Formats: sequence, C-alpha cells, structure tokens
Amino acid sequence: MIGHVVADRYRIDRVVAMGGMGAVFAGEHIHLHKEVAIKLLHPETKGLPELVARFERESIVGAHATHRNVASATDFGKDKDGSYYLINELVPGINLRTLMKRGEIPVARAIDIARQIAEGLHAVHELDIVHRDLNPRNVMVSEEPPDRVKLIDFGFAKVPVERFGTNSSREAQQRGGPLSLTAEGVIFGTVGFMAPEASFGMPAVDKPADLYALGVILYEMLTGKHPYDAKEQKALFRCHALEPPPPFAERAPDRDIPEAIEAVTMRLLAKDPDERYATAAEVLDALDEALRAPATSGSMRHEADDDSPWTQHAPRPSKSRVWLLAAFVLVTAGAAAMLVPSVRERLLGEPAAPASSPPPATTSLPTPSATADTPATATATASAAPDEPQRPPRPTTVGGLDANAWAVKLQQAVGSKSTDAAAAAIQALADIDPDRLGSEALVANVALAVVDITLTPKADTVFERLGSPDAGAAGPDVFYRLVAFHGGSKAARRAQDLLDKPEVMARASKAMRIAYLLHTTPCQQRADLLERAGEEGDRRALLLLSNMTPRDCSSCCLHAPGLGPAIRKIDERTKQAAR
Repeated sequence: MIGHVVADRYRIDRVVAMGGMGAVFAGEHIHLHKEVAIKLLHPETKGLPELVARFERESIVGAHATHRNVASATDFGKDKDGSYYLINELVPGINLRTLMKRGEIPVARAIDIARQIAEGLHAVHELDIVHRDLNPRNVMVSEEPPDRVKLIDFGFAKVPVERFGTNSSREAQQRGGPLSLTAEGVIFGTVGFMAPEASFGMPAVDKPADLYALGVILYEMLTGKHPYDAKEQKALFRCHALEPPPPFAERAPDRDIPEAIEAVTMRLLAKDPDERYATAAEVLDALDEALRAPATSGSMRHEADDDSPWTQHAPRPSKSRVWLLAAFVLVTAGAAAMLVPSVRERLLGEPAAPASSPPPATTSLPTPSATADTPATATATASAAPDEPQRPPRPTTVGGLDANAWAVKLQQAVGSKSTDAAAAAIQALADIDPDRLGSEALVANVALAVVDITLTPKADTVFERLGSPDAGAAGPDVFYRLVAFHGGSKAARRAQDLLDKPEVMARASKAMRIAYLLHTTPCQQRADLLERAGEEGDRRALLLLSNMTPRDCSSCCLHAPGLGPAIRKIDERTKQAAR
C-alpha cells in the first residue's frame, strides 16, 4: 500500500499500525501538502456492515467534536477497491499505555494529562457523545512535556447521529424504529476500565462511565498500578462492581500523593454513577481545587473506615446508589434477572439458568487471578446442534482438568499468545464439552486463538477437530465467527472452505445457518431471506439485519418491507430468552 493514493488525494507513506480488520497509515493530502492519518478497512469487511457503521461514527465524532484534545476527522468514504477509509489528523506521540510502561509519571504531569482528558470528554459530552471505551491505549500523548493529549478511537462511541444529519432518521423510519448499532445484550469495552453499571447492558453506559474510566486512568498514573490485581476478565469486572479501590497508601506506599488528589480519584471511582462528578467540567474544577489545597505529608492512611477521605466527603447514599448496590447483591446471589445471560456469564461468571430453574442460593466471588487492557465483548449464544447418533459418554476431565479449568486456560493462552496452550485447550474442550467452544462466553476467544494457531504446524489438527462430528454444532459456530469477524485472514479462508462442505454445515444450528446465509448473500438478494431470518435467527442475524444501512444502495433489502418485522421478531425472541 505504500505509495498508493486513496480517493485520488491521500498518498500512503508509511505504516503506523496493522490489525485483522484494517490498518492505519501516515500519509499526505497531495493537493494541500498536509500530513494526515489514513485508516483503511480491508475490502473483505464490506460484509460486516456493523464494522463499517462504527467506522463511520468515528468520523462523525472527529468531524463535529472540534477540540484541541479530540483527534479531528476530515473525510470518510470508499476507495475504488471497495476499502472504506477515514482521514484523521496525524497525532504525533505515543499512547498513554506506552508512556506508563516507561516508568513513574510525576504527580503534576499525571494531573495535567488527566485535565486534558477531562477537557476532551467535556467537549464530546457537550455533543451528547459518550466514548464508552476510554482507556490508556485510546489516549495519545506527546512524548516530551509540555504534554499534548488527544482522545482517539471513537468506534464504540454512543453518538446521537440524528443530531448531525437526517439520513439516520429516515433509515430508522424505514426499519420500523430506531435501532442501536449493537444488539441488546452485547457488552463491549475494555474490562479494566469498565464502569460497574455496564453489567446492566450498554444502555446503562453513559457519560458517568467515561468519568469512571478517567478515574481508573488517573489512579494508575498516580500509583503506577491498576486498582485491582485480577488477571481474568470475570474476576476483574467483579472487582469493579463490588470491591472498593484500595487506598493509595496500600498500592503505592512510597509515593507522596496529596490527599485532595486521592479524594478526587476515589470519587471518580464511586460504584454509583450518581456519586461521581456530574460532568467533566466538575472534574476539572475539582482537580484545580485539589491542586490549590494545602499539601499533606505523604499518601493517605486508612486506619478506620470513618477516616477514609471518600467516607468523609462522599455525598449521602442516593436512591440510585441503593438500587445499584442492591442489584449487585442480587448478582452475587445468582438472582440478577435483569441482566441478560450473556452479560452475567461473561462478566460476572454466572451461567444463565433455564427459566424454570431456581437461582442458586449464593455464589462466592472467585479469587482474583486479565490484564486491565483486555477488551471484552459478550456475543450471541449458539443454538443447539441437530440430533446426532448416540455416542459413548464423554470424559469429565483431560489431564486432570475439567471443562471450567480448560476454559480458563484457553482465555489465558489467548492473552499470552501461546498457540500451543490454546491448541491443547481447544482439543481438551472438544473432548469434554464441545458446546462450550461455541458458547457466548468463549467463542470469541476460540476464534482469536485459531487465527494464531493457523500460522503454526498445529493448524491441521485443530481444524480437523473442530470440523469433526464430535465437535457438533460448536465447530460451525467457531467457523462462522472466523468468517464474520476475521475475514481476509488465513483462518477465515480455511473456515469458509469447511463451511462449504455439506457434512459440516449439516451439523450447524438453524440460527447459525441463516446468519451465514445473510453474511454471504449479496445485499440485493437478502430480501428473500428475511422471513426465514425472523423465524430462525438469533443475535448473529439480528446484528447483521440491524446494520444494513449502505449509503449507496437504493434497491437492497434495507428497503424491503420484511426487514422491520424480521428484526422485531428476532429481538423479541432474544428478549424472551434473556428473561
């Protein structure tokens, strides 16, 4: 791509970053002689309308949130080869995570960076935009003081698109009502910076959640450590939901951090959104006031609960706090019926029980054992496999470990990029409990592992195992995930070859088959599949149907009268299943 000119005006000069779905380049507007950042989605992603829509919403934020602490966008469109492109300002420097890894950040510098993040949040919040994935990797900082901070990557942002144009309003009317880009029950973000209210679903994630993430970032800059040591995603989110952040004296006993600054940080980290600051502007005022406060000797000491600064200064418990804490008590007791099963299982470690089953009496917290930067997305549950001939009983353990232990090992292997460990975990789960591989809690990690394994000698063994009759419907579920979310990769090509085999597709669930048909059928022909999708589809089909909004299509299924009813039918069915 070096030297290629995008849209006849943006020349690509060098690679900045590469990913499975696209790449970021530094380049130049050849007519204006201005440096720009060029983001490209691979041509294969044209079958992923949700990804394109997120790409577009990032361009909307960058175009309208004109502020020195928000990366601006100047253009968005489709190149001749079908690649979608986004043109941003070229932000010099490094991301905040890289800066943190270089060593201790002085208190004054940490506060200055936090102030600039708050300034950027204030600018986007004024436009009713919520970042929803604020973390150190999405904050760019100049390498040397004076720091210049920019918020980047608004692909997951909550954006009131109707405020910036009329296209979205028309499309919503054609679909039979407004729809979010992400289907109900899907949770996304970075676990280490995810506010407690995320357990109630993305509708509960609003501006206060961005302030919570700012609190985690500030805590880590000041102490050099994340508030919690948990390494596994569920345990880490449970800490955010239930555990008070440790005092600075406990996490960083050798650092001299003013008490007033710690008090601001702890208020940002309040479990109840109503007890955080109301706006980013209030955070700025609080930081300024804390800097003016008389210096204290050393970090705070917490000899008794009554002496803790956030106990002294926090507002009285509100009705919202009582509601939130009560909800989390229900979560830990296994009775949080208001949580969709995918969220409960993925983030809080509690599998969804059948509707007729009573909730367990109690569920103890797991011992904290995922990195704070680990992204989490809870996705759709696969339907059951078709009936198959009776098979001998499966083993309950492999190598002395049961399915739960192997699932943990698989997640750890994905995090550490250990392909040997991941391959062993996939094969063990295929022996013990193959349905687990295609479950909402694990399928994303299985697919990520297979993408890496495909480049190793173990690839043939793993693909054969997933494609075998013993794997049941889980194999096709994993293959669909590869095709839908890792298109263009070697793993996705192998997965598609297997899905094209009748004997493999015969083991797939009805929900997976219709999702695959929707994914692989040209837009103009999808209208013929809408009635079937409404009857058989699950969240995978809902995700595809909800985001069929191509800008250059006047005769596709977007305008078919069956689209709205199909979406509503699947949506209602998934809601009933969640209840």
